[in-house]
Amino acid sequence: MAIKPVVVKLQTVPIIVIFLSEIFLLINKNISGILRLFSLFVIFILFAVIKIRKAIYLYMLLIVSILFVLAIFSPNLPAAIEEVIRYLNLVFIIGYAYTIKTSEQKVFKVFVFFLLLSDLVQILLTIAYVITGKLYLKNTLDFGLVLRATGLFGGMATFGFLNLCGFFMCYYKNSKKLALFFFINVFFSMSYKAILLLLLFLIINLFRKNSFKYSVIVILISVMVISSSPQLLQNLEKILKGKVLSYSIGGESARSESYRVAFKYLQENPIVGYGIGTFGGPASIKYNSRFYNEYGFNWFETNNLSTTDTYYPHLVVETGLIFSIIYLAIIFFWLRESIRNRKYVVFWLVVSLLTDSLLSFGLNSLPFLIPIIFVPSLLEDNVSTTHLLTR
Repeated sequence: MAIKPVVVKLQTVPIIVIFLSEIFLLINKNISGILRLFSLFVIFILFAVIKIRKAIYLYMLLIVSILFVLAIFSPNLPAAIEEVIRYLNLVFIIGYAYTIKTSEQKVFKVFVFFLLLSDLVQILLTIAYVITGKLYLKNTLDFGLVLRATGLFGGMATFGFLNLCGFFMCYYKNSKKLALFFFINVFFSMSYKAILLLLLFLIINLFRKNSFKYSVIVILISVMVISSSPQLLQNLEKILKGKVLSYSIGGESARSESYRVAFKYLQENPIVGYGIGTFGGPASIKYNSRFYNEYGFNWFETNNLSTTDTYYPHLVVETGLIFSIIYLAIIFFWLRESIRNRKYVVFWLVVSLLTDSLLSFGLNSLPFLIPIIFVPSLLEDNVSTTHLLTR
């Protein structure tokens, strides 16, 4: 059955609104929150008017049903309700991904437009910093030395992650100019997770012609940045050590502590979760969950954090091991299909999200979930990356 023109136009609305909500984080957080809820509402409308696979409907219904049952039995219902909405972000984005098959090219153009807009704004912000010495929007100086780009987004992690995914999609399409532009902006973000994954990609593909060119660019960027700041070279060891300790899950940090606590909890309760809204997420901190004291959680002088910044401990502790596996099942299905069908662009998109979520809340964050919108279309036998970007 043909989809009505008005519905086709509606298919691009959620991604536009999600990007606008991210931009409004810089202006008004309340408006940003309203826009995010509106994007989910539009996606819900798309569910109602566009037929997708029954298996996807059943999967989404199962997740939603279990989430609400877990919320009812949670120790703190208001906290659980707030956190359920965040868990639903992934469910809605998965559904959205299966409703845009007739408009994937238009949706991707929206993605590229906002990413380019953010990157171009960041260029202006960098020039302004060089001229005035002042930082604008969410730009920061890491260790007082390294400018961390954020563009129009709420943080450097979002900026780096979206540019990383933009690079992967354009690289496999052979869109060289866009790929190069997004590649360079990953480094401007100074998002160490995105940069490390990008370097891993280059190492694996070292002997491919294009990858060798990008490797040379990495060396040139490194030399240019270090030579432009003698202080950076002098403090390089301190900076790297600080980042290793910050991102390490074996050191003294809230991130490492969350994994320690999660493993301890799993030893005692491998199946049943403690309750939605009780650990890791914003609601658990807002409502002062007793879990932290009960399990002796140590924030290591980072009590100002709004989350523990580690998604998997949050998911497993709150919902239990069985539901965690069910909740992420479709992500791992996509990963398996990408390997089996040699859809390498899908592999890198999924791996990027999964690895970033080791040390972030990417799997619960709408901006971080944007790239997986294109996964079902990319996995189709008759839909290649080139088709997606150029049709």
